[in-house]
Amino acid sequence: MDATLEDVQLSVERFLSEPFEEKVLERNIKTVFHYTTAEGLKGIIDSGSFFVSRSDFLNDYTEMQYCWDLLLHVIESLIKECTFNDKLEFYEKVKQEAKRYRVEVNEQEEIFVLSFTKNGDSLAMWSHYAGSDGYNIAIDLRTNIEEWKKLAGIHFRYGAVIYNKEKQQEILTEEINRSFLIWNNIENLGKKWDYLVVDALLYRIKIWTMFFKNSLFKEEQEVRVAFFRANYEQNIEKLIVIYHSMYPEHEIDEIRNKVANLFRASNEDETLIKQFRARNNIIYPFIKVGFDIRSLVGVRVGPINKLDKAVLGINMYLDSKGLRERKVDRSECPLRF
Repeated sequence: MDATLEDVQLSVERFLSEPFEEKVLERNIKTVFHYTTAEGLKGIIDSGSFFVSRSDFLNDYTEMQYCWDLLLHVIESLIKECTFNDKLEFYEKVKQEAKRYRVEVNEQEEIFVLSFTKNGDSLAMWSHYAGSDGYNIAIDLRTNIEEWKKLAGIHFRYGAVIYNKEKQQEILTEEINRSFLIWNNIENLGKKWDYLVVDALLYRIKIWTMFFKNSLFKEEQEVRVAFFRANYEQNIEKLIVIYHSMYPEHEIDEIRNKVANLFRASNEDETLIKQFRARNNIIYPFIKVGFDIRSLVGVRVGPINKLDKAVLGINMYLDSKGLRERKVDRSECPLRF
């Protein structure tokens, strides 16, 4: 019996819902650290939120392409080794769509990345993210995870970044093979619907993009939370184009107003609002996600900041916020300047 669209959609939904990355990513992490400046620390605690940058504005400008380049390398290897026409056809489709998808990765659903580390006293992290005289805050990640699960209109994935290239290639190969089984098991799928399976695979690759980094960065010991937010601006414009083809001209204004009202209603949740700020002569898009102040474990003062007032000021500040019992200490990194 021929597969129906419903059959294809059900298979794809099952594939997308499989928590494969949860089995692979290290997620049993309690305390993580966030390096920042004095202004950044105060802003996080005062506002009770993190400012989370869009993924293509991260410090390493190459990392958004790293996973996609690796995927294409894996596919090329699979193509060279392939002896079955059906698999070859699937690999070629994935290769073709991957080249397009990596360029449009933030178009339909934007990704915003919040970075932590497992290393609470790293020279490199102090230098890159806190100016060596800043601070890092230790937080209980699990407390915040439970709060973020309550967010409306946005979903997230989290875990420790994977730096081992062999492990990355194994994961990508496994994802490709699992999606091929779905593609191959739907009888008479035909070209009409097979893109759904490929799209599902590439969506999962988009998730891995947030957790694969070059091994050169392994000393960062990064832990990430990737927030996925529907790109309402892009989607609404496309909806309006579609409505033009579906409704008579005299109804378009009414439809446009309904879509705009829906957009405004969705944005009542602050986490859905994309905002902008200036930093280092660049305008950055970001979203706000809540920081549960109860999750604060402690604060560490950077290695260059030798002033007694630094520790005194932090203690007084935390006291004013009802956080007197939180640990405050200094970096033990041996910097003398």
